[in-house]
Amino acid sequence: MSGGQQQGTYLLLSMLSNRFRRTIIMVKHNHDLAARTDKSIHIRDGIKDKRTC
Repeated sequence: MSGGQQQGTYLLLSMLSNRFRRTIIMVKHNHDLAARTDKSIHIRDGIKDKRTC
């Protein structure tokens, strides 16, 4: 997915999450998008590494 497509997808999912008050779970390797989320759980080698809110 290109950067523009990622941005558009993120904005759509964010809008739907807010409008319908639902949690969206995404698995991403894009740290820039992850930094924009409300919560982020980091997993390394199958183990929860750290959690930032």
